[in-house]
Amino acid sequence: MTSPGRNFRVSPRGQKLQAWIREKSGPRVKWIFFASGIFLVLFIAMSNVGGVGLATHVSIPLSTYAEEARQSFGAGDAGSYLQAALGLRDLGPRGIGGNQWIYNLWPPGMVVLNLALVIIERITGIPYVLLLVSAVSVIWTLILTRVVWVLERRRSGVGVAFLLVLSLSSAGHNILTVWSAYADGLAAGFLVLAAAELFRQGPLSRNRLASVYLRAAIFLSLAMHFRTTYETVATFLIVVTALLALLWFVLSLLLAQRFIFRWRNPLTSVFLVALGAQVLSIPWRLIAGTFIRPGDYRWSTVLDNAPAMRWFPTDLYSEEAGFLRQGHANFGCLNDPIRCEEIRVIEQTSAAPYTGNGNFSQEQFQEELIQSFFHHPLAYFLERTSMFFHGFFSTTGGQLGDWRIFEALLLLVGFALAMFFLVKNQEAGVGGLLMAFLSIGALSGVLLFFHMETRYLLPIKLLMMFVIFIALSQRRKDTTVP
Repeated sequence: MTSPGRNFRVSPRGQKLQAWIREKSGPRVKWIFFASGIFLVLFIAMSNVGGVGLATHVSIPLSTYAEEARQSFGAGDAGSYLQAALGLRDLGPRGIGGNQWIYNLWPPGMVVLNLALVIIERITGIPYVLLLVSAVSVIWTLILTRVVWVLERRRSGVGVAFLLVLSLSSAGHNILTVWSAYADGLAAGFLVLAAAELFRQGPLSRNRLASVYLRAAIFLSLAMHFRTTYETVATFLIVVTALLALLWFVLSLLLAQRFIFRWRNPLTSVFLVALGAQVLSIPWRLIAGTFIRPGDYRWSTVLDNAPAMRWFPTDLYSEEAGFLRQGHANFGCLNDPIRCEEIRVIEQTSAAPYTGNGNFSQEQFQEELIQSFFHHPLAYFLERTSMFFHGFFSTTGGQLGDWRIFEALLLLVGFALAMFFLVKNQEAGVGGLLMAFLSIGALSGVLLFFHMETRYLLPIKLLMMFVIFIALSQRRKDTTVP
């Protein structure tokens, strides 16, 4: 029988374990409370305190079920995602048939998320809209908590300041409310997470470095699976970093310098992350190329119908397609009105004008656009760049307007100064800086070939804001992020 006064001796290994638990439990509890606070604020903001009006442009109570929500969402992005999810839930693989166009336009991220929600609704009876707001709030809580953690570990207080500025800015307000139920906001958040992983200071072992690259690749791949544009970003990152590495190698030979390969080289890190993201895209490419569009393994076919849109006469746009008119989707007509009218005379005699199945095929529309560009390069340059900056200085969710010049100028100037500061001080996370810079370039370049909606500028603004706070957080050389 053990006496009450007997002392149990703890082994050295047990003492180390207890010390580790005490060391980790305090910060972990703090971050759990912090994340819970973020979730509560996001849930209230996204649900508009009883309805997701901020997130979906319509006032839908949290008690709304999927079928009713589908009618309320209409033909927009959110309605299309939900339509595809309901088809899969009710019909299984056969549900793909009538919704094939959805899978051609968008990657599967939001459809899979909605499918999980409508299945949970059927099993538990919890309304779809409540599940949607809760799920998106959880995802954004995880994204923001991780970003704040990265910044706070570099310099205390900067992460909280980032969260405050983001919530007060027009970009953050739109990301976390207006477009929270769409793919745009979530994809932008995952892209920032991918760049954040590469902002590392201090030495890292090869295994830790591999885990960093893997996490960044997963986040970039998630962005790709939620929004088609990010597949272009990943491809751009691979091509540019490969070309820069090749140039570096050639110059080292010409200058008789030794070419040294390093795993933590910025070019290497961005290349491996983008390549990993593309590798992770293979399953969906195989599924799409096998069951949805046999033999076609492209990420999406959204560009297939784009050439005809460039020559669509402005006066033919319906009221529902007003966003295309305002965003200059028909910039071929706007920059070359004479050729636009000539094409109109020919195309409107066909049974299916401006579809690629009329007198002009999509390839012919594309050839006309290329020739028009070479005949009027200045007109195209001025119109495209003006639309880009018009969109950058706009703050509304889907259309152009509500200019906030000071905020946008502050972002531009702050980003330029942050880039200069980080490069000059040889920031250890130059890989993250390079990824952010190239991603902004890729996203900006893509917009020059599409119609303009201000929501397309949200990831650019979010990346710029993050880089600014990375510069503000630089203080110590020995800081690491677990």
